[in-house]
Amino acid sequence: MQPSSTIQHNGDNFITLPLSIIGNFFDCHNLSESKQMLREIREQLFNRNYVYEQNSIEHDNVLYFFEKMEELIDAAHRINTPARR
Repeated sequence: MQPSSTIQHNGDNFITLPLSIIGNFFDCHNLSESKQMLREIREQLFNRNYVYEQNSIEHDNVLYFFEKMEELIDAAHRINTPARR
């Protein structure tokens, strides 16, 4: 059974209700909680020396990924928050 927010087309999943998914995400975690959780995951990864055992390009790629994920969370939150009038 597929989640109600996706449809199957030629073997690929497509999100059909992106705003609903964003809303559900922020129903579970507010912006500061989400960013804190992302920071904790990043810190745990770096503390395990996983990234440092890889080459510096791997390290930079993982760090870039986490920075972009934080930006994505910020953007999704702005989309989900009604404009204040």
